[in-house]
Amino acid sequence: MEPLVTAFAAALLGGWADKSQRVGAMLRERYGTVTILSALALTAAANSLVAAYAGMALRREVTAGAAALLLAVALGFAGVAGLIGEAPKPPKPRGGGFLTSLVAFARAGWGDKTQYVVAALAAYYDTAFPVAAAAFAGTLVVVVPAAGGGDAFVRAVPMTALRILAASLFLATAAIVAVNALRLV
Repeated sequence: MEPLVTAFAAALLGGWADKSQRVGAMLRERYGTVTILSALALTAAANSLVAAYAGMALRREVTAGAAALLLAVALGFAGVAGLIGEAPKPPKPRGGGFLTSLVAFARAGWGDKTQYVVAALAAYYDTAFPVAAAAFAGTLVVVVPAAGGGDAFVRAVPMTALRILAASLFLATAAIVAVNALRLV
């Protein structure tokens, strides 16, 4: 149960005011909700599965202590990346709403902080599918409202404050995980 809750919370926190959420809002203004939601579900599932299985492959090569340190580094990276923030590039039309949405969501989510944290969690917990499923669900919970609400959602939600709060939580958690992994307490 712990891998499910942890991965869900990490994807939820990592997705607030992130590129995928803002790309979903931009796409909503250009295409229909059903089109972009199906592309979102496909790319979120693919990103979560790839990250989790990469973490499992890495876990076969490292010890449990190294996996805990990797998790601390990934959480720290997510915190720093969240504090910096990055504006998404407007999606370019690529052969229809579905294909444009698919490419835009894949670009926004690939190599993102959430993917690194998901891979590190899979390595830490030594399990891939529960971590991937929870990360997929957490990503959907964050991006679906933005994809459904469009610009109105972006204007109504305090994006900067939520991004800084999530980044602070990632940094605090990274410190706790690092102290425990190094057995300093």
